[in-house]
Amino acid sequence: MHNLMDLNELQAEEVLRPRSYCLTVPPSGRVQSVYLPNICNVDYLLVPNRYSHRVQGVHRLDHVHTVTEQIFAELAEPVVFVRWRAGLAQVLTQLEDHYRAVAVVVH
Repeated sequence: MHNLMDLNELQAEEVLRPRSYCLTVPPSGRVQSVYLPNICNVDYLLVPNRYSHRVQGVHRLDHVHTVTEQIFAELAEPVVFVRWRAGLAQVLTQLEDHYRAVAVVVH
């Protein structure tokens, strides 16, 4: 119960990873055609919407090498969008309710 209270005290903005630290791939790109540097601090590839820079989904970096010919837009797992002032307990609940692994924090 104490850990749950700690999650309510923290806000999403306090634990987010800035987008500049993430690797964004083109939605129409294929694994074979996109240069993916060997980076150790990135877990997911961000896949933006085809018509805007808004993130539409993510693809796990450790699953990249198991993919054949699909484009990133087809591989992307949907994300949950949360407000930057949302409590971490609320974010965790949304992730669990929608069976998602990543939340995008919107300011």
